[in-house]
Amino acid sequence: MGPKLNPASRSPALSPLELWNPLQVASQFQSPLGPVSKSLAQEPFGLQEKQLLQGPVKPLDWRYPIAPEVQSELAVDFQLRQPVTPSSVAVQCGENRVLVEVQQDLFSNGQLIQPSGLSLGGCPVVGQDPVSRVLIFEYELQDCNSVLMMNEDELIYTFSLTYSPEALAGTPITRADGAIVGVQCHYQRLQNVSSDALRPTWVPYASTEAGQEVLLFSLKIMMDDWSYQRPLYTYFLGGVINIEASVKQYNHVPLRVFVDRCVATQAPDVNSLPRYSFIENNGCFVDAKTTASSSRFMPRSQVDKIQFQLEAFMFQEGNSPSIYITCILKATIASAPSDAQHKSCSFANGWFAADDNDQVCGCCDSTCGPDGEFAASPYGGFPSLQSELAVDFQLRQPVTPSSVAVQCGEKRVLVEVQQDLFSNGQLIQPTGLSLGGCPVVGQDSVSRVLIFEYELQDCNSVLMMNEDELIYTFSLTYTPEVLAGTPITRTDGAIVGVQCHYQRFQNVNSDALRPTWVPYASTEAGQEVLLFSLKIMMDDWSYQRPSYTYFLGGVINIEASVKQYNHVPLRVFVDRCVATQAPDVISLPRYSFIENNGCFVDAKTTASSSRFMPRSQVDKIQFQLEAFMFQEGYSPPIYITCILKATIASAPSDAQRKSCSFANGWFAADGNDQVCGCCDSTCGPDGEFAASPYGVRRIQAVSRSEEGPAPGRDDNAVLKCQQDSPFPEVRWTSAVSR
Repeated sequence: MGPKLNPASRSPALSPLELWNPLQVASQFQSPLGPVSKSLAQEPFGLQEKQLLQGPVKPLDWRYPIAPEVQSELAVDFQLRQPVTPSSVAVQCGENRVLVEVQQDLFSNGQLIQPSGLSLGGCPVVGQDPVSRVLIFEYELQDCNSVLMMNEDELIYTFSLTYSPEALAGTPITRADGAIVGVQCHYQRLQNVSSDALRPTWVPYASTEAGQEVLLFSLKIMMDDWSYQRPLYTYFLGGVINIEASVKQYNHVPLRVFVDRCVATQAPDVNSLPRYSFIENNGCFVDAKTTASSSRFMPRSQVDKIQFQLEAFMFQEGNSPSIYITCILKATIASAPSDAQHKSCSFANGWFAADDNDQVCGCCDSTCGPDGEFAASPYGGFPSLQSELAVDFQLRQPVTPSSVAVQCGEKRVLVEVQQDLFSNGQLIQPTGLSLGGCPVVGQDSVSRVLIFEYELQDCNSVLMMNEDELIYTFSLTYTPEVLAGTPITRTDGAIVGVQCHYQRFQNVNSDALRPTWVPYASTEAGQEVLLFSLKIMMDDWSYQRPSYTYFLGGVINIEASVKQYNHVPLRVFVDRCVATQAPDVISLPRYSFIENNGCFVDAKTTASSSRFMPRSQVDKIQFQLEAFMFQEGYSPPIYITCILKATIASAPSDAQRKSCSFANGWFAADGNDQVCGCCDSTCGPDGEFAASPYGVRRIQAVSRSEEGPAPGRDDNAVLKCQQDSPFPEVRWTSAVSR
C-alpha cells in the first residue's frame, strides 16, 4: 500500500526565504544503505506481505560494526566586511602634492597590515613610522593614477587607496579583508588673490570666464521626491529611476535643456553590445511604446532642467547586473520654441510633449532629423554634452506561498502556479516556467493558473531520506523572457523549492486481518544502519544554522555526529577535512585544515583560533573553523569535505582515532593529550579522499552524477562491499551542488 493522501503529504510551496537548499539536506539525510535496503525503504509493505511466519524466527546472523567512516561535504559562502573607519586614514592636501598617512591597524581589529599590500593608485608606500605604526604616501597631485574632476566651484583630485591582503604563509587562503578607500583633494576654482600692498590691475578671472561662455551640463539620479541627488544607484527591477538633466550658465541669456538621445550598455563603451536605446530620434522617449513601461518625461518646471523617469531593467543575456546610461544633452535659447529636433516627447497611447506643444512629437514614429553616433555630436549651432551614469540593479524574489500550490499523491505530484506569480499584476508566460526542466502541461485561462503533473521520479527530482521520511524535492524555475524587440527584461526570475514528504516507518493493515509478517522496523534495526551527519550550527550550538554565509574572520561552528539504533554506543571522529572551490574534492585550489587522523592543523599553520571543542557526547564532536577564502579564487563560496569515523565508545582513542587542537601545543578533545604526540610527524596512513586508506572491510559510496540542471548532485549511489576482515569501516561521499 502506498502513502495515504493527508495534510502531511500535501506540502506547501516554499517562500523565497525558505527555498530548499540542497546543501542543508545532502549531508544530513543521505544514508549509506545498499540497493536492497533502499528498496525496502521505499516499498516496505510489499515485501512484508510475502514474509509469512512459518515458525520461530531464526536469530539474525551479524556482528557489530566497529569503525564506520564517512566523507561528508558542506558548502560555505563568505562575505567581506569593509570596516575601515576615517580614523585609520589621514590626508593632507598641499599646493601640488598630497600626503596620506595610514594606520597599520587599518581595520581597528589589532591586526597590522603589511606595507607590500597597500598602494595609492598603484604607487607604493614611501615611508613608515615604526613607533606610531603609520605608513606614509607623498606624491604629486598628478601622480598615482589620480582623476581630475571639475564642478561649478572646485577642482577635485581623486585617488584610490587600495589594500590587497596577501595569502597566509604556506597556504592559499587569507583571513583579512581587502579594502578600497577614496582619497580626495578639493581646491576652490573661483577666487581673486592679491597682497595688501598692491591693487589688482588685471581683469578678474571670474568675469573673463563668464565672457568666454562656459555652460555646465549635468545628468543626475534623484530621490523619489526630486529634492536632491540620490546617494545610492542600486534599484530593484520594476522600480522607477528619477533622472534630471540640467544646464547652468553665468551671464548668458536663459537656456532650455533637452535630452536628445540615451542608450544603456553593460560597459562604459557606448558602442558595446548588448545595448538598448530608450530615448532617440531627437528626444522621443520610445521605451514606453516598445516595452509598455511607465517611462516618461515629467512636465517641465524650469527651462534649464528636464526630468524623466525610467522603469528599471536589466539585460537578459548580460553577465553583470550593472548598466551604464549615456545621454546626449542639448541647450537652446529659452525664448525659442521647441521643434522637431529639440523636444521632450513621451508615449501614453499617443505622443505628448513635456513643453505642452504636442505637435512637435508628430515625427516620433518616423524620422525627426539626423541621428548620428554617440561618438560625435551632429549639431553645429547648439552646445551639447555626452553624459554618463552607472546604475546597478538587484532582483527581488517576492514569490508568496499563495502563488504556488502543491498536492502530493501516491506516485505523482500536482503543482499549480498563479500566472500572477509575483502578485504585482504582471502575468508570466508558460514558456518561461518549468518544473525541474519539465514544461507546463495545462492551463486554466479563467483562473489564470498553470498546471504541472508528473511522476515523483520525473523532472530531475531528488530523492532524500532521513530517519522518518522519504522526501522528493523539485525545483520550480521561472526564467523571464526578453521584451519583444529589445535585449532587456523588467521581470524577476525565481526558483521555488517543492517537496513531497512520505513517512518511512508505518505498518498498514485492514481491520479484518492480523499481520503475519516480521515488522520491517525490527529487520532494519537488525541490519544496523548508522547515520553520519555534518552540520553547520548556530553560535550557541542549539540548532542547525539556516544560513551558510559568513564574514571573513568569523567563526564557523561545525558538528559531526553518528546515530545508531540498537547498536552499542559509538564515538565519532573527524579524520580529515579539506576545503575546495568546487564540489570535486581533488580540485585546485584546496586547503587541508584537518589531517593526519584528526589533527586540526589550521591553528598551527595560520595562527587562527580554529579548534575542537571539549567533547560533551560520545556520538558527537564539535569544532570551530575561522572563516577564510582563497586568495586567487574566482568565487566566494567554498566546499568543505570531511571523512568521519566511528569506534566503540568504550575503546580509548589512539593515534589514528583522535581529535587534537593546537594552542602552543597539542591538546585532545577527549582529555588524553598523549595521543596527539604524532601530530607533528605521521600518525598513520593518510591517503587521498578518492580511496579509503584503511586495509580492512570497507563500504564505499561512489558518486555518479547524471546530466541535469544541478551538476555535481549525488543522484545515484553505487555501493561496493569487500569482506574478509572483522573490522568494518564506512566511507560515505555526499556530493552537493552550488
